[in-house]
Amino acid sequence: MAATKIQLKNIEIVAKYINENREKLPFSAKKLTNVSVVSGGLCNFVYRLKFDDNTTAILKYYPPFVASIESMTISQSRYMVEKTALDVLGKEPALSSGLVQTPKLIYADDDLFILIMQDCGQSLVTLFELMKNNFRLPNHTDENENEKALRELLNKLAVELRRFLRTLATGISIKPDTTYSVPFGDESIWDMLRAYLEPLPHAQAKSYNVETEMRPFLDAQRRLEQPSEQACFVVGDLWPNSILVDCEKQIFWCLDWEVARFETPLRDLEQLNANLWVMQQNRRLFNYERIDYLFKRLQHEYFGDESADWRVACGAYAKTNFVLWVICLLREKHWEIEDSRAAILNAINVVIKLS
Repeated sequence: MAATKIQLKNIEIVAKYINENREKLPFSAKKLTNVSVVSGGLCNFVYRLKFDDNTTAILKYYPPFVASIESMTISQSRYMVEKTALDVLGKEPALSSGLVQTPKLIYADDDLFILIMQDCGQSLVTLFELMKNNFRLPNHTDENENEKALRELLNKLAVELRRFLRTLATGISIKPDTTYSVPFGDESIWDMLRAYLEPLPHAQAKSYNVETEMRPFLDAQRRLEQPSEQACFVVGDLWPNSILVDCEKQIFWCLDWEVARFETPLRDLEQLNANLWVMQQNRRLFNYERIDYLFKRLQHEYFGDESADWRVACGAYAKTNFVLWVICLLREKHWEIEDSRAAILNAINVVIKLS
């Protein structure tokens, strides 16, 4: 009978794993001094490792189930996708000089589905946190000065994110016809996406009693299929919690590459903006005007006109895609939206006005 593989579901098991594998790990430090839990989304277990020379690293464990819902199985192929992405992107000359960075891969355990990667920094904030009403930059006590500085930072993010995603699409060695492409075309990844995204809009529409209003969008919903060789490499899960901001150095980090794949060039923009729009539906928690400013700067960078609404400019299917994204996103609770049904109807009304 095969031995049961260890599952790094708590800090004690992580510490034991590191201590038992010290000889394999490429660390100059002699001793692990601390392990702490880091928010890693819903699917994985993520920890910060600290060593006796004060260096740190991030350990990410990809279980065969959803970390937050252990009864829900999920493909561990996502481990190989992220491993390959971080390995290749970390060596790409075209990305080395940009202000959007990816964590460097330090160690990979293919048997246990464990990655250890560069720690981007403990003082960084996510774009999700930066968009909250109560967020203040260090040494910016005046509200007007704080907003001015934040807008300068968001403008830089729009410029650099557009440059970064364009380089992913056209300027790196990951292409549909290269040896690097194998993990990103893994059918199990597409099965995972289909299993989550295809039935969810229907279930959400029924749950929120908006089946009649959603019918045109549900009827137009497309089956997720691997695109043609003309597609480009995308992050695949770009949302405000996967963008880290170093407010002091004014650089950005793009995390979470486990569903990176070949898709339409504007997929990342559509997903990011749908998330930001959902955040706007809770003005009590998130700064509506700050998010709106980022929308305009992104539209300027992508389409040359800050008034060119992305739900129109991203193509004929973008408006339907937006509504489907919104109803799926509202399954999560971190938005703290009090009336999700109203938010869904608001998204539909936005699209009707744009049509």
